[in-house]
Amino acid sequence: MKRVLLIAASSLLLSSCALTYKHTEAKGIKWASEVCILKDEETRQGFLDVMVNWLEEKNYKPRVVHSRRQAYKCDWYLSYYGKWSWDLAIYLSDAKIYAHNNSRRVGVSEYYVTAGAWNANLAKHGSSEPRIRKMMNNLFFGEDV
Repeated sequence: MKRVLLIAASSLLLSSCALTYKHTEAKGIKWASEVCILKDEETRQGFLDVMVNWLEEKNYKPRVVHSRRQAYKCDWYLSYYGKWSWDLAIYLSDAKIYAHNNSRRVGVSEYYVTAGAWNANLAKHGSSEPRIRKMMNNLFFGEDV
């Protein structure tokens, strides 16, 4: 009986972590030619690099801007946030990308790791690039790939 309880408790703990994506597609952004990105100084540079590369691969013209004043001059701009956490290794634990059209927020793509009492799911580790790319696909095309 103790063994069954131990196995059940272990399974519950190991499954207590989930990688969650949510999004609201930014209608119309897929037709934009230029997309500005408002650089977030608090987020690792790699996050911005992935966004710029993704835009270039999809034939958009990315332009990185450093202030809201500059971003407001763009028809379309993205703002973002990424937080890394530590659990045996560094991993992307929370991220948001917002799409703005004429200075109005019109879409959002979110990613976060939900954790239970003990976060043992190793799926959270690894490169953040595929997670950021999925967020961009969700935001631009409404794809939940």
